[in-house]
Amino acid sequence: GNVYAYWHTDGGSTDPTGTVTSGVTLNPSSSLTSSSMSGTTCSDTGSTGSGSISCSSVSCPSNSNGNSIASGCTCGNGFHGTVAASTTNPYYTGSCTQNTCTCSNGNPATGTSCSSNGGAICASCNAGYRLSGTSCSAVACPSNSAGSNVPGGCTCGTGFHGTIAASATSPYFTGSCTQNTCSCSNGQASTGTSCTSPGGAICASCNAGYQLSGSSCSAVACPSNSAGSNIPSGCTCGNGFHGTIAASTSNPYYTGSCTQNTCTCSNGNPATGTSCSSNGGAICASCNAGYELSGTSCSAVACPSNSAGSNVPGGCTCGTGFHGTIAASATSPYFTGSCIQNTCSCSNGNAATGTSCTSDGASICASCSAGYEMSGGCLSQCSAWQFDGSQTSRYFQVYPLTLPSSGFTMESWVYRTGGQYMFSYATSTHDNCMLLKSDYLPANAWSHVVVSCSGANSCTAYLNGAAKSTLFYSTWCGESGGSFVLSQDQDSVGGSFDSGQATGMQSNGFALYTSVWSASDVSTVYAAKCFNPPARGNVYAYWHTDGGSTDPTGTVTSGVTLNPSSSLTSSSMSGTTCSDTGSTGSGSISCSSVSCPSNSNGNSIASGCTCGNGFHGTVAASTTNPYYTGS
Repeated sequence: GNVYAYWHTDGGSTDPTGTVTSGVTLNPSSSLTSSSMSGTTCSDTGSTGSGSISCSSVSCPSNSNGNSIASGCTCGNGFHGTVAASTTNPYYTGSCTQNTCTCSNGNPATGTSCSSNGGAICASCNAGYRLSGTSCSAVACPSNSAGSNVPGGCTCGTGFHGTIAASATSPYFTGSCTQNTCSCSNGQASTGTSCTSPGGAICASCNAGYQLSGSSCSAVACPSNSAGSNIPSGCTCGNGFHGTIAASTSNPYYTGSCTQNTCTCSNGNPATGTSCSSNGGAICASCNAGYELSGTSCSAVACPSNSAGSNVPGGCTCGTGFHGTIAASATSPYFTGSCIQNTCSCSNGNAATGTSCTSDGASICASCSAGYEMSGGCLSQCSAWQFDGSQTSRYFQVYPLTLPSSGFTMESWVYRTGGQYMFSYATSTHDNCMLLKSDYLPANAWSHVVVSCSGANSCTAYLNGAAKSTLFYSTWCGESGGSFVLSQDQDSVGGSFDSGQATGMQSNGFALYTSVWSASDVSTVYAAKCFNPPARGNVYAYWHTDGGSTDPTGTVTSGVTLNPSSSLTSSSMSGTTCSDTGSTGSGSISCSSVSCPSNSNGNSIASGCTCGNGFHGTVAASTTNPYYTGS
C-alpha cells in the first residue's frame, strides 16, 4: 500500500505515481542478478495464482545465537566456530563446537565456563591452591610458618609448633602454628623465637639473685665475707664485717658488699677482725697503761689503797701519812708501786703517826713531853667558824677597826655553801665602804680570798691566787674606824643585816697585814695552802678558831665579837683532814722547851725552874698549855 515506487530482481520496476520513470541502472545489467538468494529456499516456482511463492529465513543452528542464518549467527558461550549462509541445504556452512580449556594445578572450566577454546581457565584448584581470576595460585604459608607455599610444604617457624596441610577448601590449608609456651623456675620464661620447644624449661631472664646457666636460672652464691646458702635465700655479713647484700637482676646479681668493721676504743686499742663485732662499736682489744678491760671497754683503775686521785691514769699520789710512787702499767693490777706509811721521829715528845706524819723520816711531833711545847705548823686546821646562810644571827665582827694608813692586806680561807656577801666594812658615812661578793666562789670547796689595798679605791681582790675584780661590790672607800663583819652585809654600822644577803660559809680565821701584797706574794701564800699569819710577817692583827686573836701592833684590843660565841666554832672544818700538827711544807713540827715563868730561874721548864729571890712556890712541867703547873 501507498507504494511510491519499488524495484526487484524478478521484474524490473514499479512507479505507481509516475514520478520515477527513468534513471535506474543495474551495472552490469547482464550479470548483476545472476546469483541465487543466499540463506533462503527458492520458491519462485510456487503458485502465483491464489498465493505467493516466498523465501523463508533459515534459523541459526544449535550452539549458536542469532535470529536467522540470513541475519547472522554467532557461536554461543562455551562454543567456537563459524556459521555462514548457503544456497544449498541446509543453507549454511560451518558449526559451533564445544570449547576445551586447560588449568595448571586445578580442574579446567567446561561448558559455558570455558569461554575461550584452548584458554587457561580453571573451574577449581587442587589442594593448597586458590582461584586467582581464571588461574590457580599457590597459597602462601600461613603466619608463623616457613616455606615457599602450602603445596610446597610449610613448617612452623622457630618459637611455634603445629602442622600445616594442603586443603581444597578455603583457606586451602588445615592446621596452624601456635606459639610455644615455655616454663622457667626462678625467672621469666622464653617467648617468641627463644621458646624453641613447646613446654620446654627455657628461661629468658632470671629473678633477682639468679643468673642464667644454659637455659635455666641458678641461684648466685653469697659473696665473700658473708654467710648464707645463696643470694635469694639471704646473705648476712660475717663476724667482723658489716653491710647489706641485696638481690639484683643485673650482673653480679646482687648489690652491696661486706666491709670489714672498724671499732673504736677510748684509752686502749680497738678490736679488729672478728673481734670487732659491730662497725663503729666501742670495743677494746687491750687497754692503755692504768686501764683494765671491763666488758668491751677500758675502765680506769682506781687509785690503790693509801693513795689519792681520781684513778691511776689521772695520777695517784700517796695520801697524807704515806709515801711512794704509783705508776700506770699495762699488766694486772695495771699499776706499779705502792704507798707505804710514813715513819716520823720526835725529840722530847711522841712522834706523829698516821696522817699527822706528813713526810717519811721527818721530825714531826704529835705531842710533847712535859715542859715542852709544839712549834711550827698551820693554825686552825681542825675547826672553823660556821656561818649559816639565810639568817642574821651568826657573824664575826671587829668594831672599831682602824685600818693601817699606809695600805694593808686582808686574808681568809672561806668554804662557801651559798649566799651573796662575805666581807663587809661599814663606816658612819659609807655602809658599803668595802663589800665583797661571795657568789663567784666555787660552792662546797675551800677558797683563798685576799684583798690588797694601797689606798682609797685602789684595791685588788684575789681568788685562789688569781686577781678577781668581780669579787668587789664596792672597793675600799678610804675611811677607817668602821665595823668589819664576816658573812653579813651591813646596811648600817654593825647592823641592819638582811638574811637574804647573808653568805652560808665556814672560815678558820681572818688576818690583817700592814704590807700590800703583790700578785706574786698572793700566789706564794696560796700555794702553801695554810693559814699561818705569823709565817707571813707584817701582821697587823689576826683571829683564828684555835686560840682567839693576836694583836702585835696593839691597835686592835677590843670589839671582837663572835655571835653566838657559844657555838660559832663548834663545826669541824669541811673537806679537810684534821692535822693541827701537820707540816706546812717549810719545816717540821718540833717540841721546843718552855722557858721558866716569870719570877723563876732556870733554862727551861724541862730542865727545872726555881723561884727567884724574894719569891716562893713550885714550878713543875706539864703536857698541857702553858706546859707547867705552879707559880
